[in-house]
Parts: sequence; structure tokens; C-alpha cells
Amino acid sequence: MSLNTLNLKQKQGGRIIKQADRSSTFKFALQDANGALINLNGEEASISLFNPNIKKYWSTKANVKDAEVEFKLPGNIEENDYVLEITVGGYVFPSDNDFIIEVVKGFKDLPDMETGLKYKQTIEEITQDYIERSDNKLKENLDGITEQRVKIDKANAEILKNINDTGSKYINDINSNYANVKLEFDKNVQKRKDEFTTIADNELKTLKTTSDEALKNLKKTGDSYINNLVINYNSAKTEFGKNASQKNTELKNNYDTYLSNMENKLDGFNKNYQAKVTSINQKADYVITLIGNKKEEVFTEIDGQVKISADKYLSEFKENIDNKVDKIDGKELSDNNFSNEYKNKLDGLDSKFTALENMTDSKIQENSDKINQKVDKVDKKIINLNLLNGLTGFIKALKDPLGGVTVWGVVTTSNMDYIYKNISNWAVLPVGYRPSAFVGFSLNGLKSGVGAVVVQGMGCNADGEIYYKGIKSIGNELSNGFNCHFSFYFKAEGAW
Repeated sequence: MSLNTLNLKQKQGGRIIKQADRSSTFKFALQDANGALINLNGEEASISLFNPNIKKYWSTKANVKDAEVEFKLPGNIEENDYVLEITVGGYVFPSDNDFIIEVVKGFKDLPDMETGLKYKQTIEEITQDYIERSDNKLKENLDGITEQRVKIDKANAEILKNINDTGSKYINDINSNYANVKLEFDKNVQKRKDEFTTIADNELKTLKTTSDEALKNLKKTGDSYINNLVINYNSAKTEFGKNASQKNTELKNNYDTYLSNMENKLDGFNKNYQAKVTSINQKADYVITLIGNKKEEVFTEIDGQVKISADKYLSEFKENIDNKVDKIDGKELSDNNFSNEYKNKLDGLDSKFTALENMTDSKIQENSDKINQKVDKVDKKIINLNLLNGLTGFIKALKDPLGGVTVWGVVTTSNMDYIYKNISNWAVLPVGYRPSAFVGFSLNGLKSGVGAVVVQGMGCNADGEIYYKGIKSIGNELSNGFNCHFSFYFKAEGAW
């Protein structure tokens, strides 16, 4: 069952009015889904009647007073059924199109009595139809309310069963503990009786020659001891009963509190669920954007590392070359025309050059291997598309782990003259790389003698076809020899 978000409750007037009636008043209360009045007092309301079949429309204005809107018809509306709609403060009442006002001719406006009687019969039939539709609508709402009530009663019954089960278990535990305590107490009483009997027997053995008075005192002491034991036992039993009663009261209070908070928890669940869905969608968009940024950072890092490594080792090599000793005409390197220390350094220059060259080659190879590994990881996920219609260059696609697809290309056009109103297919994405709906994009075109242009009319449909769909006027259309650059991004079909 579906309930209206906004409703109109008719306070004055009916649903059928004569065409010439200018005095009858219509009054409607503005209500929410629960039937509560919406306070829009003082704001201007727009009242409109519309028939979508004959395309007839009438409207007027009125101010809201006491959450109600009041208006009259002008008396010249064409006879027919009209949908009522009231717009005020950003709200549109009602949420459905079920409130119909019928404008009918009076008997004086009809050509003869026979037509008037037929028209009256038609009005009665329409009235009966409205009554039946209203009854069905009411029944639908009542069925929905009954269904919700059944669900609530079922949930309450389940909760009550769980509480009763818990209470029964708790009472059973109390009874079990009470039996165990009583058993332990009886054992202690019997033990003390046995101890007292033993003491009494020992005392009797040692007091065989005592007087009758001593025996009476001994009996009196034994009776007092037993009475104290009975009093303590009864006191413990009473205290245990009080604790059990208190626990039962606490259990009932907890159950009442749980039921009173149930409705608030159900409402809170719906709000928290919607907030979590919104948060998940925001995090997904953030991750997709972050992946795109990380892709650009990887390419930038690769270029930067290659340049830094090359500059470093070329600088070191140039410094060593600049510091070498040049040969002077008329002198041999074997002549010791300077100190032995400098001669030894000069003699070892070749070995240092060799070591430097080996180190440079090793570093360049090491960095080259790292760069190739990073490039290979990206290249394995990049696919090259077959170009159509004589295009040269490339169009590539990369799919990230979350299902986002980036497509980019650099192509030179051919077979493109005079196609500004036609479609030219450029390439087709494979299954798994296709959008769920049409994706439009633009490209930058450059041609010698023409200059740079930004070309609209590019797109990719759900079948994966990347194509130039043309423009409607001559001016920025593509032609042969344009060097085109473009890129676009979307989520593939089935991506979350």
C-alpha cells in the first residue's frame, strides 16, 4: 500500500458544480501523510484545475488562513472533469491526482428535456463512480494500516515471548537457588545438631555425678541453641523471598521500559539506515576520484624519477671529466713533471672512469627496471581499441578495481569531410568496459591552417560504441586531418 505524502481534506463545497456557478465556495485543509495540518498561514497559494485530455487549464491565487485555502470558480469553465492541484510554499497538494472537480451544464443550458435527463443520468453514474473509488481508496488505506498493525502485533508478541521466556528462566533459577540454599542450610542445621549431640554426650559422660539442676541447665542451653537456629533459618527464608519479589518487579519494569522505547528505536533505524546509505555513496565517489588522482601521480612520479636519475649521473660524469688532466704537447705522461702523488692519481684515472661507468650503467638499469615494472602493472590493465573509419593514432581504456572506466585517445581524422550532420564510429569498447547509459564528452581538435577548436557531439552508448554524432550547423565540425585529443570517465555496467 502507498500513502500520500501530502493530502487535501475538503472542508466546504463538493466535487460537482454547475458551469455558471460563481458563488459556491470551495475550502480545503492542507494536511501531511498523517492527517496533521501544515501551517503555511499568510503564504500565497496557487490553485489550478487541469484536464490533460482537452488541454484546458484554469488557475487563481489565494492566501492560506488557518492552514486552509478558499476559492470560487469564475463561472465560465468548459464542462468536463478537472484535476485539482494547490501549490504553496514549495508543497504540491495532493500527492496523487485523485481529487477531481466536475463542471457540468445546468438544465437551462441543455437543448431539451431528453438531453437533460440523459445528462442527469450521466451525473448520477459519475457520482456513483466517485463513491466507489473513494470506498476503494479508503479500503486500500485501511488494509495497509491493518497490515502494519499485524506486523507491529507480531513483533510485540515475539518480544513478549522473549521477555516471558527470560522471566521464566529467571524464576526457575531463583527456585533452583532457593532449593540449593535450603538444602545447604538443612545440612548445616543437621551438622550443628550432630555437633551439639556430640558435645552433649561428652558433657554427660563427664557430668555423671552432677545434680539435677546441672542437667536442667544443660537442657535449657540446648533448647536455646536450637531455637536460635530455627529463628535464623526463618529470617534467611524471609529475606530470600523479598529478594526474589524485588527481582520480579525489576524484570517487569525493564519489560515496560523496553516496550515504550520500541517505537523510537524503529524510527531511529530508518534514519540511521538512510544516513549510512548516503555516507557509503559519498565514500564510493571519493575512492573513485582518489583512484583517478593516484593514476596521474604514478605517471608523474615515473617521469620525475627518470629525470632525477639521469641528471644526477650525468652531472657526476661531467664533474669527473672536467677534473681530468689534459695532455700537453712535448710531454709524455710517463715524465714526472709534477709530484708523485698527482702522477699516481692520474695513473688511476682510467680505473675510476671504468668504475664510474659501471656504476652509472647499473643505476640506470636498476631505475629502468623499477620504472618498467610500474609501467607493466598499468599496461596489463590497459586495452587498445581497434580504430574504425580510417582513423590513425590510438584509443585506450583502463578499468579500475571499483568498476570505473577511463577512456582516452589521440587520433587523426580521415573520411570526415562534409559529415557535420552524420555519425562516424571510431571504436567499440568490449563487454565489461561499457557504460550503462549514454555518456557525452567533448574533444580538442587541432589542424594546420584551421587552428584549435573544441568539438561537441562526441559520445559513447551502452553498446560501447565511441562515435562522433555530428552537429546541427556548420562551424565547429570535424574534417580530415584534425589531430584530436580526448578523455572521459564513467562507471561500467554492473559497477556498484
